[in-house]
Amino acid sequence: MVPVSKKWRYFWLHLKQGLRPYHHLVMLAAILPDASFFNIYLRPRLWRWSGIPVGRDTQIRCLVQVTSGTLSIGKNSRVNIGVHFGCVSGITIGDYCQIGAHTLFETMGHSIAPVPNNVRRARPAPIVMEDYAWVGAGAIILPGVTIGRGAVVGAGAVVTKDVPPFTVVVGVPARPIREVVHAV
Repeated sequence: MVPVSKKWRYFWLHLKQGLRPYHHLVMLAAILPDASFFNIYLRPRLWRWSGIPVGRDTQIRCLVQVTSGTLSIGKNSRVNIGVHFGCVSGITIGDYCQIGAHTLFETMGHSIAPVPNNVRRARPAPIVMEDYAWVGAGAIILPGVTIGRGAVVGAGAVVTKDVPPFTVVVGVPARPIREVVHAV
């Protein structure tokens, strides 16, 4: 008997659970090797087959996770290694966007008030990333945030509020530090 690697075992366990129709294609795309053929051609195609709208010439690298919900990615965008899309309430990525490695998009929040039985009320809110925006590696984008056209989110920033167009934000929580000279 041939030993099965952990990533294939992970894929088959989730395939049996049946998260949503065709979700197994997204999971298969996540564990394919990180090579240009897979990033440019095969991975975006598997995502389209699973029902996620992905624009043409978009590149998606390996280990990208997508939870149940709605996600759409525009044309000529780049999604780097290890990005997590928690799309319960919906995530929209525009055209010509760049998303750094290990970035977290989370659309589900909850109340911070103490409640009986520790069951807090969920507050889903969509995330929108407009055209030409760039999110640096390790950034966290929280529910209800809109990242404006041409805006830049610095590496490791935690974005809790909307980012105006053509603005650079950094820090925890993210604060504007300067404007971007725009050519688009």
